[in-house]
Amino acid sequence: MVLSHDRAFLGTTSGGGSSRAGTVFKVTTNGVLTSLVSFTESNGASLMGRLVLGCDGNSYGTTAGGGGSGFGTVFKVTDDGVLTSLRSFSLTNGGIRMPDLFKARTATSTARRSTVAVLGTMTVRGVGTVLKMTANSVLTSLFSFDGTNGLNPQAELVFGSDGNIYGTTSSGGAGGGGTIFRLALSPKFTDVARQLGGTIQLTGTGLPNEGYRPRASTEFSLPVASWTLLTSASFDSDGNFSYTDAGAATNSSHFYQLFVP
Repeated sequence: MVLSHDRAFLGTTSGGGSSRAGTVFKVTTNGVLTSLVSFTESNGASLMGRLVLGCDGNSYGTTAGGGGSGFGTVFKVTDDGVLTSLRSFSLTNGGIRMPDLFKARTATSTARRSTVAVLGTMTVRGVGTVLKMTANSVLTSLFSFDGTNGLNPQAELVFGSDGNIYGTTSSGGAGGGGTIFRLALSPKFTDVARQLGGTIQLTGTGLPNEGYRPRASTEFSLPVASWTLLTSASFDSDGNFSYTDAGAATNSSHFYQLFVP
């Protein structure tokens, strides 16, 4: 359940309703129950996990079935019961099971900007992925399990104090009994090292395949727009990057900031 902005509780059922495909309901603190939404095969069926309350005041959730391909949906529902189906899953972008959404805030303090995303895990043909969906319904697979690093993630993701995401898989890993994993969510430098000849080697981590833009300046106090853009590239499939700043060889000091699009 989630506590809505009108101080009522919103929850879901996996069955029942007009089509027996599940409902979203609201109950006030004095026990008044209202059925807000009845799901059908077209807009979702067999609700999974809990609702999460978005920063926009709406609630978000998932279904394990229904939608355009019958493999589940991500939906948004307002406090007064207006339902919007945001994504319909297929076996190419996820499906079968998404037990819990997880609302997380990704941010880089140096860039002075943040993005709100909804994350969750999903089992696809017994394998599994970690997914991100932005506020405008853009769906991205952040990571796919392959057995050696885990299979079949089912538990809720946890947002760590270090800014990263933690979770578990129910099988896979070295012994086949499951894994505990960490997904680096906040892009950051992992090392800044001067090389022979004066160049500086920059390395960092971020979301796999997401774009990044490091900037440099000899004066830290300059406005960000005055810093030099070094490159515009993407983290590799493991979420790592490496860049050599050749221009640092002619300067006694350099400051760096890491931005994401």
